[in-house]
Amino acid sequence: MGGPVGTTAVASLASDRVTPLSLVDPAALLDASAPVRAGIAVVAVLLLGGLLVYRYESLLDRSMEATNERPLAAVVYGLSAHLVMLFASIYLTSRVGETGFSELNAGTVGVLFLVTLLLSAAVVGFTVVGATLVELGGGHSRVAGPLAGAGIAGGAAVLGPVYGGVVWILVVSTGIGGPVRRWVHASVDGH
Repeated sequence: MGGPVGTTAVASLASDRVTPLSLVDPAALLDASAPVRAGIAVVAVLLLGGLLVYRYESLLDRSMEATNERPLAAVVYGLSAHLVMLFASIYLTSRVGETGFSELNAGTVGVLFLVTLLLSAAVVGFTVVGATLVELGGGHSRVAGPLAGAGIAGGAAVLGPVYGGVVWILVVSTGIGGPVRRWVHASVDGH
């Protein structure tokens, strides 16, 4: 880590002005080329979606069933879940800021929390939608679900931040909305 770049990075780490986000900028992903964004999306959904299928196949089955019961309601509940995730990250940022962390560090915690929630939701959402499409097409392979979901995620990532973001959120909302709807109603009904 010699030279000006290494010295600057070490000095920046010692400063209270710098956060981990200033060292690795998540917004840089939006500025990346379409093939890079698509590659990252495909790999993330393949790996994590495959893990979901391998470890929690019954969760995937219940999620597909819940989404297929009321697909339009699933989209609404999924969009609501995205808003709750955003609110939770803002609330966490506020609470961490009250503990004496600098505003930048509290913001970093909130952003990392939100990114983790959104990535988890995206993997589940794309895997559920992919597996549902495979099943509707007559396929029965659980491995094909993450493959189809990864293809959809890659396609959304190629579209660019605006149009791809809208497609991404709608597809993920569809995939997570069914289970969210069941959870909300089970909580309200006391089951």
